[in-house]
Parts: sequence; C-alpha cells; structure tokens
Amino acid sequence: MVQLPVPIGKPVAFEGNIKNIDPNAYGFFYCKITSPEYLKHPFLQRRIKTADGIRTVAGLGSWVGWVFSGEYETALELGYKIEIIRGYKFKTGYIFKEYVEKMYNLRRQYSKDNPMNMIAKLLMNSLYAAKPGMRSDLLKVDIIKNERVLSDKYLGDHQFTIQDSFEVGDYILFLRKNVSKYCPEDESEHNYALDVNVSIAAAITAGGRIFMRLRRLKTIKILICITPIQIRSLSIDHLEKV
Repeated sequence: MVQLPVPIGKPVAFEGNIKNIDPNAYGFFYCKITSPEYLKHPFLQRRIKTADGIRTVAGLGSWVGWVFSGEYETALELGYKIEIIRGYKFKTGYIFKEYVEKMYNLRRQYSKDNPMNMIAKLLMNSLYAAKPGMRSDLLKVDIIKNERVLSDKYLGDHQFTIQDSFEVGDYILFLRKNVSKYCPEDESEHNYALDVNVSIAAAITAGGRIFMRLRRLKTIKILICITPIQIRSLSIDHLEKV
C-alpha cells in the first residue's frame, strides 16, 4: 500500500455533487446509494443494527452513508447508482513511502530469527490503519500523595473523568479517561497527544478493500485461462461482468 496516496492538509467541506465541479475530487462523500439488483459479491459496506449489536455488512439495496472517493469510482463501474449529497475533499500525498522503504530494507538485512527483523516488520505494518486509527480515548494514570487535601482537590478537578483508583503505600493511583480532551499545561507536555488521523486510516482501509477486489478478479481470470490438462475440474456458478 506504499503506492496509495493518503489525505493530507485540512479538509474542505462541500455540499452537493463535488464531481460536477472537480471530477478528480479525493475525499469522503456522504451519498444516497442503490446497488444493482444482483451482485455475487457486493462491494460497498455499511453498518447496520442487529439483535447482536452493530455489524458491518456488504449487501444489496438502498441506503445513505459515507464512501471513500476510490470506492465511489469502483462502485460506479460495478453498476451502483450513487448521488453525492455532501462530503470532505482533501489534498493527497505519499507521506509514508520513504519510511516504509527504509523499514523494508532494514528488515531484509536480518534473518527471520533475529529480533530486528520482527521489530522492523511491526513498525512497518502497524504504521498504516493501525496507528492512525487508534482510539483517542485512552487512560491516563496520575499518582498523588495519599493526603486528604491533595486527594480532595484532585477529586474536585477530575470527578467526571476518573475511572478507578488504587492505594499503593503512601500514594493513590487514579485512572482517568478522555485523554483526547487533555489540555497540556506547558510546552513540555505538548507531545502527550496521540498521533491519530481518522481520514488516513479510513483511506488506507478502503484502499485495501479496492486492492483485494482487484486481486480476486485477477485470480478468476487466471483460473479461466487454465487448460483442462492443468486442472482436473473447475466449477463456476456465476461470472460477473466486469
């Protein structure tokens, strides 16, 4: 996925069909979507309520929801009817290319039983949707002296965010939530925030779905070209027109 452009800069909100103004618009579109009457493998996904909670499904029918611009183009090719209502437009860039190539080359320098091989692999693989898509609401641990005045003041300042507390010797450990709303008190704490970016995570995940569909179509074409001598049997119950 190193060849995949990702959103950069500040988004530009728009109303209406951005494609009428900018045919190459890149971003996320809120749309009215109608699928073809039949698809062996529906492409676009949506979140629905079920008896077991919220589930992600790729089904047929009509609905409204968000789609990535790359998915929008692919869905049109498959026969989906899509009306763009509003959305966010981004500039694009290849911000991970140099980093990924460096980690990849570093990994190749070591055998698979060397820890450096695994470290480089984890740093490379976790960079994409995993790191930018992390939840921003994590726990913050505060340790204060177990003194009535200090603990009362702390409880007054953070009573709505405290998750739990433990006494350890002469100290109390407080676990607080909503780190995303944490305001640094001085410049030394400015790097405390998490480096998350939902737009990058969403674009990479959507790009992965597009890539896997192309791989599946390529596999089908390869199977069709195999001669009877090379394979004893091949059962295909339906071929989609692509």
